[in-house]
Amino acid sequence: MNKPFMLTCDASSTAIGFVLGQLDSQGREHVIAYGGRSLSRAERIWCTTEQECLAVLEGVKQFRAYLNRRFRIYTDHKALKYLMDQKVAVGKLGRWALKLQDFDFDIVHKPGKNNEVADALSRRTYTEVADEHKTSPVKVFVANANEFLLDTIEVKACETDLEVDNKGDEDLESVELELFYGDYTLLAPLDPEVVNSELLDIPAVGQLQQVDPDFQDMFNYLQNDVLPQSEKVRQKVLAESQDYSVCDGVLYKWFQKRFKTSPDEKYIKQLCLPLALRRHALLAYHDLNYGGAHLGLDRVLAALRQKYFWPKMHQTVKDHVLSCDRCQRIKVDHTRKNPPLNPLPVVGPFDRWHMDFLKLSKTNKGETYLLVLVDSCSKWVEAFAMKTQEASEVAKVLFKEVFSRFGAARFLVSDRGKSFMNNLVLSLCEIFDVTRYHTSSYHPQTNGQSIVVA
Repeated sequence: MNKPFMLTCDASSTAIGFVLGQLDSQGREHVIAYGGRSLSRAERIWCTTEQECLAVLEGVKQFRAYLNRRFRIYTDHKALKYLMDQKVAVGKLGRWALKLQDFDFDIVHKPGKNNEVADALSRRTYTEVADEHKTSPVKVFVANANEFLLDTIEVKACETDLEVDNKGDEDLESVELELFYGDYTLLAPLDPEVVNSELLDIPAVGQLQQVDPDFQDMFNYLQNDVLPQSEKVRQKVLAESQDYSVCDGVLYKWFQKRFKTSPDEKYIKQLCLPLALRRHALLAYHDLNYGGAHLGLDRVLAALRQKYFWPKMHQTVKDHVLSCDRCQRIKVDHTRKNPPLNPLPVVGPFDRWHMDFLKLSKTNKGETYLLVLVDSCSKWVEAFAMKTQEASEVAKVLFKEVFSRFGAARFLVSDRGKSFMNNLVLSLCEIFDVTRYHTSSYHPQTNGQSIVVA
């Protein structure tokens, strides 16, 4: 076991083969295991380099338990020697090279005439690889289901076509979907609470509609020509009755989109879903993986409206989606949320000053800046020409021209310029007990008083 391992690979137009072995002290090869498989229809049209590389990849994958230390790969395809030397990993070979980076190996070219074992393994007959999942739609056969169950599961569960066939006429309490994917079988049990006889039995739906508070008045009018006693409800039923019809003892609503995508777009026949069955529909179209897959509000609502109707449908679906525990834990809300506004407190005259600099043309005295101060209450403006924006000049103006004449301010508002954030200005404000307000970066709206004047 201490001897280094060697993996010899080869590929033909129909199959691949690989041999795991070791060399003894005399240089003789001892076989540990053989491997190989046939190529699928898609793999048979690959180029020779891709088929040879596939043999290497499959061999490493099958014998990875032995290849946890440095080993050698022997192949009769010389181009594979440069597989790991790609500067930019692109395409199929690039992805495979990245997968092989988990292993420590050297690729050695072995002439085809000396590669008899792996070559023989690549030419023998293997069981055909089932690749129907790559070229054909997934077919699901459901036993004992009627058209209403099929309607609930025809929603896409994956990025492939889904065909459903009914094998019986009886209703069912629960059903299990069996999907075949390559060599694996996936079982997706459906919740019997969702797929029950009450939801599938149309006569039962009609009976529930007759006692449902949202539909019983409309049902009685269309079926029995009986209007409700309340004048308000009677007028509502008469006004909306043209959008409803009763077929085989079941109430339906005829719905057409407000904005049609084409002038020939037809009405949608929606089943008026009683209150007792709405939770089942919400679970089927949102919560369960085979139907809803936890889609958002708009997509769940659009899917439900293709088949069902009930009053305040949008709000019901919205409440259900927003109350879904899994959605709230996993989904990220990309809606931009603006922070709450914190307006500055209302103050008296000369209690809060807004200040900012204004650039000027150079004066005769060499002054190029104007320090503008505005009182937020009285809108009184003070302006001082300055040669620089140094903090010492700002502190001098505040002390001699503002605080000495109008009294010490309670608040001072400015942007985040160095002249206003300097320790000298901050120390002056501390001495006079002045509270400082600074604007956020790139958001000068807080200091709008001085900006308007400037």
